Formats: sequence, structure tokens, C-alpha cells
Amino acid sequence: MAQSAFLNDAAYGVQDHVALMAAFAVAGALPIAAIFLFKNRGVQMRLALFSTIAAIVGSVLTVVLFMQEGLNKSKEVINDGMGLYMAIAALVFTLLAYRFVNKDEKLVRSADRLR
Repeated sequence: MAQSAFLNDAAYGVQDHVALMAAFAVAGALPIAAIFLFKNRGVQMRLALFSTIAAIVGSVLTVVLFMQEGLNKSKEVINDGMGLYMAIAALVFTLLAYRFVNKDEKLVRSADRLR
């Protein structure tokens, strides 16, 4: 069986696979870009949804890669760090951002109707 560089250090991290780095980089960059688009709430909501999708894809890819390589190296203890919980926190905060931007958009539309 060929040894891969994945999980060689017994620490499971984003740097172990290029696809993980790409998915979580997109999931992190989109909300930062959305902060500066405060005048365009529609784009902010779309960016929040794309960021959520990227975080979900990254999380699913993380589990799939861990299961594939974790079964081959079942003798070793894998240390999960803060990165596992940061991905979950990113999902929660991105969904909250989407919810409140949508709420703000509805408030602005209802105020426009009163004019």
C-alpha cells in the first residue's frame, strides 16, 4: 500500500489537501468581501449563501478524506484541533449573517412602501 503525505504528522489540518484549502479559502474570503458590499444587500446575501455552500463542501470533503485515510491508519490517534470547530462556527455565523441581511432588506422594502 502506497503511503500518502496525508495525515503523516497525525494532525488533521486544512493544509493536508489542496481541495480543502481551496474550499475553506473561498468560504473565508466571501464573507470578508461581503462586508464591503453593505450598499448592495442582494449581493451580500448571495455571497453568504455561496460561502455557506463552500463551507459545507469543505466540511463534507474533510469527512470523506478523513474516512478514506483514517481507515488505512486506524492505529494512530488523530488530534482534532480548533479548525474542526471553526468550520462549524463559520457555518453558523454565515447563516446568521444571511438571516439578518435578509431581515434588513425586508425592513428597507417595507419602509419604501410607506413613502
